Amino acid sequence: MAPTERSPLSLTPQLSHWLKGAIAPDVKSSGSLWRLTSAEPPSQFRQGHYQSVELSKQLSFENRDEIGLFLGLKPTNVSNEMDLWVRICPLENVSYLPSNLRLMVLDEVREVVMQATTRETQQIQLEFSGQIGEIFGIQLEFNNFRFFEQFKV
Repeated sequence: MAPTERSPLSLTPQLSHWLKGAIAPDVKSSGSLWRLTSAEPPSQFRQGHYQSVELSKQLSFENRDEIGLFLGLKPTNVSNEMDLWVRICPLENVSYLPSNLRLMVLDEVREVVMQATTRETQQIQLEFSGQIGEIFGIQLEFNNFRFFEQFKV
């Protein structure tokens, strides 16, 4: 796969809509397909509202390794704030992520606010909180591969 970088679109996917059931199980966001991985509906809310939502996407590298990229969110006890997580793990019959794969969370101006690099790692998960309306990005880098996608909480 050739090096890839996606620039932010004018319509940044708004994650808080995922909790309100405003999306179908297959979601087109930033021109790429995200699939609903899990959703936990609380019994006290109307159908279509979720306690937490996690979506995933499959990415392939030049060496044909495939990884799963997972993005999840749930409301916190603080008004207008969400807990978020981004996780990567290998797919197929591979036990470990490729070495030197970097997962980064970036702020609105693409400054790295947290990152992790793999060695012989089975998975990486970064957890953070964001206020509704806040913009952040996820970036993956591995050899000549670069993936970036921007979201709005």
